[in-house]
Amino acid sequence: MAYFKPNIDETGLHLPTYQDVLDYLNERTRAIFGTDIYLEPDSQDYQANAEVADLWSDLANLVQLTYNNRAIQTAQGVSLDGLLKINGIKRLVASYSVAVVTIEGTAGTRINGGLISDRSGEYLWQLENTVIPSSGATDLTATCLTAGNIFADAGTLVKIVSQTNGWVSVTNKANAIVGKPVETDPAAKARQAVSTARPGKTVLVGLIGGIAEIPNVQRYRVYENDTNIPDANGIPEHSVCCVVEGGDADTIGNEIYLRKTPGCGTYGDAEVIIGEVGEVVGEVPPIRFFRPDYVPIFVRIKIQQRTGFVDTMEAEAKAQVASFINSLDIGEAVSASLIGTLAQSITPDLRSPAFTLDPVTPILLGTDASSLTESNININFNAAAQCTSANVDVVYV
Repeated sequence: MAYFKPNIDETGLHLPTYQDVLDYLNERTRAIFGTDIYLEPDSQDYQANAEVADLWSDLANLVQLTYNNRAIQTAQGVSLDGLLKINGIKRLVASYSVAVVTIEGTAGTRINGGLISDRSGEYLWQLENTVIPSSGATDLTATCLTAGNIFADAGTLVKIVSQTNGWVSVTNKANAIVGKPVETDPAAKARQAVSTARPGKTVLVGLIGGIAEIPNVQRYRVYENDTNIPDANGIPEHSVCCVVEGGDADTIGNEIYLRKTPGCGTYGDAEVIIGEVGEVVGEVPPIRFFRPDYVPIFVRIKIQQRTGFVDTMEAEAKAQVASFINSLDIGEAVSASLIGTLAQSITPDLRSPAFTLDPVTPILLGTDASSLTESNININFNAAAQCTSANVDVVYV
């Protein structure tokens, strides 16, 4: 394409490319110095024009980025943060994993700033300050000192890091509630699209939008049963069922109360008693919703090495697969074929891959390491899949 002046019209921003500018500069050089001037790529004049065209390309990329940052759909980084404020929302900051742990020791022992970890000691978890009661045991909340999705399965937080006389043992009886990294641009845009539906066309869409705006809410799923009988998930007739990860329970309950229609029931195993909210009149039934259960996922990937394979690809494949599984929606099944495609995608050149998946049984899945099959794993409506890199096994065949 020939050079043209940069412009904006009804179809958007138009910029000439690096090659357009370089061809134009070479054309003007010939017009000034004569058509017999030597302008091959190895000439000084060509190289000088190429440097100018390269500078133009850098500037054009900045202009394009600035133009894109005017709209939510194409904005990035801090520009997106500014646009999110128009809808009264902001990017979710990183959160920290928390776990309820049981400590045992001598009654009266004071523990201030107690630190624990799993057996590997990779991540530190800080306890609430406490005094061991007369029973010799108490439950506390431990918060991971590293932000993001740090996992701790039941029975793994057993190492006392800050030794204290009289403190004997620690363990977590249940899986930790996993934190989240800083919200990505695509995730923030998706949440913005949902949040604008808060005053939406339907009550259900408004409820979804309201939950999406609650601080620290990560994943959420809202089901509606408008029939006269319980549905396949066991949700009672004429009820809504919200499954919400993260966020304050009272805030979630109040939001559900404000957004649901009169006479509509709520379903779940978490219960919130509604206090003074808006124009509450008379006795209000408790509002119920679910916190997601977490289903551990184990993966075995069978691959055949080819030219170009390096050891780091194994770790990269494990991390990619674990991240993908943790990004699945509440109630979303784990698909073996999608995991296979994702694992294969890390090879630099798909036309000449550094490894291929085993043609017979490339991907095996299971909820424990000892029983893996080729079948997809269905996840209950109120649960979410959970995986770590350690749960992903790469086998060479």
